[in-house]
Parts: sequence; C-alpha cells; structure tokens
Amino acid sequence: MFLFSFLLSVVDGSRGGCAVQPLLSVNGGNPNPAGLEWAVAAEFSALSSVSSLNFTPPWLHLLTHRNSQQEDVMANPPPTPVTSPVNPKIQRWESLGLTLIHDFISEAEEAAMIEAFHARDPKMDGKRRISQHYGFHFDYTTFGVSDAHFTPVPSYITDFLPRLPVQDYLPDQFTIQYYPPGAGIPPHVDTHSMFGEALYSLSFGSGVPMQFRMSNANDARKMRLPKRSLQTSEVENNSSPASAASTAVQCNPDTSSSEKEEEPWELMLPPRSLLLMTGPSRYGYTHGIKGRKTDIVNGEKTLRKGRYSITMRSIRRGDKIRCDCEYPGVCDARIREEQAAAGGGASQ
Repeated sequence: MFLFSFLLSVVDGSRGGCAVQPLLSVNGGNPNPAGLEWAVAAEFSALSSVSSLNFTPPWLHLLTHRNSQQEDVMANPPPTPVTSPVNPKIQRWESLGLTLIHDFISEAEEAAMIEAFHARDPKMDGKRRISQHYGFHFDYTTFGVSDAHFTPVPSYITDFLPRLPVQDYLPDQFTIQYYPPGAGIPPHVDTHSMFGEALYSLSFGSGVPMQFRMSNANDARKMRLPKRSLQTSEVENNSSPASAASTAVQCNPDTSSSEKEEEPWELMLPPRSLLLMTGPSRYGYTHGIKGRKTDIVNGEKTLRKGRYSITMRSIRRGDKIRCDCEYPGVCDARIREEQAAAGGGASQ
C-alpha cells in the first residue's frame, strides 16, 4: 500500500469528489440536544444563499498565538461563512464544502463520552495522546483500516448518528483521541480512495483552532517521494501516533521551492462542535492543529486544556476504492495510476 505524506499550501474554491450536501434546518417543535434536524436539499440550498445574514461568533474569529521564543504572530482569518438564517449554530463555507455545527452534542452527552473514554483507559495520566478505535481499526501504516481488528461501536456514538448531516451513508470507522494540552496534529489530508467523501471531526472537552491550507505543485512533488509510515515518523519524534485522521507523516516545508506558499488560516472548533469536510476541504485542503500551549482568543491569552475528538469515516471496499476528485496532484488513487502506467507498481 502506498503511504502518503504531504504539506499543503494555497487556497482554492473549486469542489472535488462527489457532490455531498448536508441538509440542515431547525426542529422547532421537539429539539434534539443539538437543536437541529436535517431538511430537504432544496430548503438547505435556499438557506445557503442568504448572505445578508452572515456573521461570525466571537469563538470563530481567527486566533493569534504566542510562541515563547517568538513574537506574537497574527494568523489569517477563515473565509467568511454563511450562517443559517434559522439557526446561528450552523455555519457553512459552501465553496470549500465545509460545515461547522456548534453544540452538536449536549453537555450531558459530552460528560458521558469523557467518562466512557476514561473507563476504558483508567490509567491514563493526561500527559500522553491516547487513541481508541471502534468499528474496524484505523491502520497507521496503510492509512486505511485493519480487517483484523474490530471493536463494537458504543451507544454514545450510535445515538447521535441519526443527527449527522449526511444520511445517504453513515460512518462505520471511529477513532477517539485524547490530546494533552499543547499537543498538535501534523497538517494532512485523509486518504482519498479508501474512505467516503464525508469526513467528520467531533470536538469535546475543550476547543482548539484548526489550520487549513490548499495543496500546490510542491505538495504534489512531495507526494511522489519515498514515504514512511505514520508510526515510524511519530516514534522518531518521541510521541504517540498522530490523529487517526492523518494520512501524512510530519515534514517540514520545502523552502527551496520557487513557488510561494500562502499562509494557512485557522478556524476555532469549540467544544461539542461537529466539523464536516467534503469537496475541496476534504480532498485538497490540509487540516491540522499547531502544537502550542496557549491561544489568544478575542485578545486574551488562553491556556489550552486537554481535548478529545472523534474522527468518523465511512469505509470503501472492493471496486469502490477509487477517487475521481479534482486534485490529482495529492490523490492517492491518481498516484497509483501514474505508477502503474510507468511500470513502477501501485504500492510501496
């Protein structure tokens, strides 16, 4: 299996992959814990066009951060979202295929998840990154799944699946991570061909800013260099395996490239929020978390706290393992095709 790693750089608004649209509306009569239900596509399309109601809550403003050895640096703000006119907790970046839903789970659900996580790992000291897998386990060497390891999915996950915005297909692979304060995730894009388009990240315990960048020619070149497994990279960096979302080993930007790399932008993911990535944000953008102890939110320096996340994917098998996205430079399926055509084989 070819192993994939890369950093991504610039911003592009085109949409790749199959067309998946989250269907969002308010359940006014009997709200679920998120205060949401999913409406018909036509209604959602109409909501997305209401640009006059755009606003960005305080927690979504771009953060700046302080490095103890550097001056404060102002990161780029995210693009302006479209906010649902019927529920301000739903924000969408239509051209990016990105949706953020605030308070997707209740505080009671959040507490139950944290309790269950610690019950499975009662000796965790809060200083190490801990992973728990449900369904078929994520494989850190192939960036797919391991058919040899399966753990039944607990009810605290299955209970909220009917509330997910994409109901045409549901996730069947779940990785729960605990990140100690200050921990980061290398910039990466999840494997294109092995998982469905809809990629979810549910944050709980505390919030964190996530960085996004779009790939360029330099990233495509790196994708075709010899790769190492994610576990190897993390062991060499004296840390536990990175997020199961990672399909990339951490590497440094190639400063020798003549192509100018644009700065990433950051989006704050509040606790209990659900992030949905489709289209460009799924197939072309990197997403990662910069490792640092503090963030500056609304002008105030804030210490990071321990954070939990659930990464959710739908597994592809057999002839469904494919991709026809608009980002061939960083697409694992296209790279395998190139190698096969060149006689180099499709795996490494």
